[in-house]
Amino acid sequence: MKVTLRILLVLLAIILGLAAFKWLSSNSSSTNNSAAKPKPKVDGVIASSESLSPTVEFSGEFLPSQTIEVIPEVSGKIQSILVQEGGTVSKGQVMVVLDDQEWRAGMEKAEANYALAKTKAERLKPLAENGSVSKLEYEEAFYSAQQRAAELNLASIQVNRCQIKAPFSGKIGLFQLSPGQFVKAGEPLFQLLNTQELDLLFQVPSAYLPYVQANDSMWIRLPNNQLKGISSPRISPNLDADYRNSMVKARILNPNGDAHAGDVVQVILKPTSKSSVWIPSQAVIPQIRGFNVAIVKSAKAVFVPVELGARTENKVEIIKGLNPGDTVLTSGLLQIKPGDSISVHLKNQGSTLP
Repeated sequence: MKVTLRILLVLLAIILGLAAFKWLSSNSSSTNNSAAKPKPKVDGVIASSESLSPTVEFSGEFLPSQTIEVIPEVSGKIQSILVQEGGTVSKGQVMVVLDDQEWRAGMEKAEANYALAKTKAERLKPLAENGSVSKLEYEEAFYSAQQRAAELNLASIQVNRCQIKAPFSGKIGLFQLSPGQFVKAGEPLFQLLNTQELDLLFQVPSAYLPYVQANDSMWIRLPNNQLKGISSPRISPNLDADYRNSMVKARILNPNGDAHAGDVVQVILKPTSKSSVWIPSQAVIPQIRGFNVAIVKSAKAVFVPVELGARTENKVEIIKGLNPGDTVLTSGLLQIKPGDSISVHLKNQGSTLP
């Protein structure tokens, strides 16, 4: 019995020893594999402060500086059309004449009523002064004459409204009108557009708005490749919620008709040179909203949000999120995760960060 118990104890010791040996071997192998796993090697650059003056281009569109629908204020038949489709008119020029016979007859009636009331008031005035008639009778005649004068003035206005005049100089739009056609008050006849002055509309990212406000060098390239300067731009106070752009409007003189409403043109902005942080374009990681850049801190990858400014062909300005001297990763951005230990090769500097 004692021999059997001793054999069992020996067997148990052997089994425990083998298990401990296997565990130690496994742990040692795992440690060796972990130690043997190499750090990802990526390229990087040191963010530096540079003075660049890139030329930035936007797309803009010309619109007429003034556009109205020409609308008659009175109803009537068209007597004559004194303009042509696509033609030009000067401010105050008569464009359409409506038949005014009815209104003119009303004006003549008003003239006669006013003349009669005025004569009566003038005759009663001296009589009221010497007491031959009452003062009340004279005042009634006087105010009756005033009322007739107002009616004459209104009738004269209605007659003048039968001549539709241009409120400003411009070009006539297309229309379908003919003499004898009856038109109603308030119904549009055609458009009048001011194309001697055009409004240029274009969107500018918020990063460039200070340059626009400062009236930095700005031009437009017309379809005939001519460059025309821009001055006194007006900036909308509202920013687009998705892209953080703001609408800008500038008035362009166009006396010779070099540009046309509806033309799409290039807007060229050359900001004043300044010193700021610039990095390679491939270092920027687009996000759903905004952009990130991967940098190195304590030999580990860290992703930081940044705000972009100007761009050149292969560089981008960082106006917020980076400091000169930060190590920015430019390769392997899809293979690394925040917190990964990395080995960085600094381009053009021939050194490797651990």
